[in-house]
Amino acid sequence: MTALKTLIFTVIVPGAVTVYIPYLLLSSPPAPLPVGMSRYFGLLPMLFGTAIYFRCAWDFAFAGKGTPAPIDPPKELVVRGLYRYARNPMYVGILTLLAGEAWFLA
Repeated sequence: MTALKTLIFTVIVPGAVTVYIPYLLLSSPPAPLPVGMSRYFGLLPMLFGTAIYFRCAWDFAFAGKGTPAPIDPPKELVVRGLYRYARNPMYVGILTLLAGEAWFLA
């Protein structure tokens, strides 16, 4: 049940920030995107940021027995995985994803 709540939160909050809002911003006819190959380097931070987020969400759900949502926080302190090295790696993951998305979409 915790994994399902984590998935729902992921779709609603980070999904809105990384998919829905950029879609709304780009839904008006934009200027043509540059076709250069360098924009595809934006895919690397996008994949890296997504992996960071999902690893953190996994740790919250299974090690902490909670979700990333403030209304259902982890019941136990999560100090494994990326949380051994940073206090908020989930934020780092989302910001990395957004930076890659900005680079890719110009």
